[in-house]
Amino acid sequence: MEFRNHARNLLNIKVWDKAAEEAEAGLRLLEVSKMNRPEVEADLWEILGQARLEELRYAEARAAFNRQLSLLPALGEDSSEVGATCLQRLAAGFSREGRFSEAKEPLARALAIRRRLPSPPSVVGDTLVELANVTWRVGDNREAQRLISEAMAMTPSGSEAGDKIIFRAQVMLGDSFASEGNPNGALAPYAVAAAAAGRHEPTLSADEITALMRIATTQSQLTRVHEEVETLERATAIAERAKDLGLVDVVVALAVAYRQSGNPERAEALYERYQVSKRKLHVRERRFEDDAEEPAEHRGTSAEAPGHSKPLEPQVANAAMTVAAMRPGFRACYQAGLRENQELRGGVSLSIHVEQSGTVETVSAHTIGIPLGVVDCMLLRVGAAHFDAPVGGSTSILLPVRLVPRP
Repeated sequence: MEFRNHARNLLNIKVWDKAAEEAEAGLRLLEVSKMNRPEVEADLWEILGQARLEELRYAEARAAFNRQLSLLPALGEDSSEVGATCLQRLAAGFSREGRFSEAKEPLARALAIRRRLPSPPSVVGDTLVELANVTWRVGDNREAQRLISEAMAMTPSGSEAGDKIIFRAQVMLGDSFASEGNPNGALAPYAVAAAAAGRHEPTLSADEITALMRIATTQSQLTRVHEEVETLERATAIAERAKDLGLVDVVVALAVAYRQSGNPERAEALYERYQVSKRKLHVRERRFEDDAEEPAEHRGTSAEAPGHSKPLEPQVANAAMTVAAMRPGFRACYQAGLRENQELRGGVSLSIHVEQSGTVETVSAHTIGIPLGVVDCMLLRVGAAHFDAPVGGSTSILLPVRLVPRP
């Protein structure tokens, strides 16, 4: 069926909204034509569910996966890998919304199916890690650690798929120790996670950086500053080689660590080396050190976040259009943050200083509770913007942005 194939292709290239539109069009055609094609219908519900999951439209994603599940018994696939995959995606629709207790039951069913089949060890290990995650989130650290140990025991290292599971399992294990107030216990699993991802540069470079940043944070808590510096230097080198978007985060952390270790000149040298991000790095360090300060008053144009109705003042003619163009980038930054913390929400107040030419000279942010990675991602997008020349010279724009999941 043409709709199914086109929707699948769009899904594969991550054009989520268009994939959903094609899947919905195919489902309408099946309904109007009275065609009895349960295998096609099941595929279309699966595609729609995956697209809605990526768009953070969790209720719609769960509804689609439930419709797919209802069709699988007639196809003899309810106890197959297809059924297990559908159950795991249904669980993701709960866990990404923070409804972890509701995610446990479909994950347990998926695990039971995969053990009966039997599925490849890496696939079973992936399901074990997902179940460990929701178990940990509902407060059962001991059971989560048992599930992680089981996943580790059956997942061979060396392949990219296996090492990806090892990375996720060990980061989660480290996080569980950290949540119990045991930073020393967290260091070893974080190191295993970093080693697993490090075997597959550059494809898993972002994962390796994630693990190294957790190691550095833990070393900072233990006041092992020189070790923290070495870890962050390693992460910086990896991010630079991989041209990873997280480079700004790592460099900021390294600059702060240099200052804490009594080497402010090395921090300044780091800023000098990364001239493109120098102003942003200084802003990030100030906010990192005193996150609770109220932002200063700014003169000039004010811009509300997309979706708000407050009009823009006339100093920058195309300010409204330029701010609207930033919306998809802000959403992408927020989606990346949600993958780390499904309960993430809040606001960021951006102060943008626009030069007489219309280029962004500096941009700073004030926020409480939003991770540095999300904020820096937003800053990079603002810094790349170009406004019309402000009337009467340079000006500042105050842009408040709300970060909340889509309904």
